[in-house]
Amino acid sequence: MRHKTQFDGWSSAMEPSFVTSPTRVEYVSYAQKQRDAAELRDLVKAHIARGGAYVVLPSHAAAQVSA
Repeated sequence: MRHKTQFDGWSSAMEPSFVTSPTRVEYVSYAQKQRDAAELRDLVKAHIARGGAYVVLPSHAAAQVSA
């Protein structure tokens, strides 16, 4: 009888890496993502308030709901 080891099957599977970079992508906290989104939102609102051109793209979610 052969004993199972951690190298048999999924327990030894490695996470795929699709990016060819020397380091892993750094973790960004939820709070930092919220701050970045708020900053970008403020920049967009300021651009529109100054009369800057913009295009509203159709929402994929809205298309699914209406279909």
